[in-house]
Amino acid sequence: MIIEHLDITPQGIRPDLIGRSRRETDAMLGEGQASRQGLLRGEHDIIYPAAHARAAFRNGHTVEISFVPPAPILFRLQRLFDHPQLWRDIAAMDLSARESLGFLVLPTLGITLTGFHDDDVSQLALTVFEHGRWDDRDV
Repeated sequence: MIIEHLDITPQGIRPDLIGRSRRETDAMLGEGQASRQGLLRGEHDIIYPAAHARAAFRNGHTVEISFVPPAPILFRLQRLFDHPQLWRDIAAMDLSARESLGFLVLPTLGITLTGFHDDDVSQLALTVFEHGRWDDRDV
């Protein structure tokens, strides 16, 4: 991975990854591979093995990037996937936090957490998403 680590801040993930072109994303996460149809219409996915990530692109720009262990996501200088109990402190930063479809959605931070709040280490993932992506998913 080109970026040494990503930081969870009160403003979301830094550096910001959403809205970047494929070229910019490759420069940050390493060379992408295995393009395929995305989960949502009009999107396609690129896998970033070096970053332990999958990015969804629409109209040539990132709309979502998911990371799984051992991706170097830091919160207060600690690796999130090594310290999954940090999810509570992360969620506390977002007054709009909610659970939806098994995901902990943090719309102000622009991230979802999976597997953390239900202690399912096999499902641990952090996803960064574009503003509004979860607005209509209020289950």
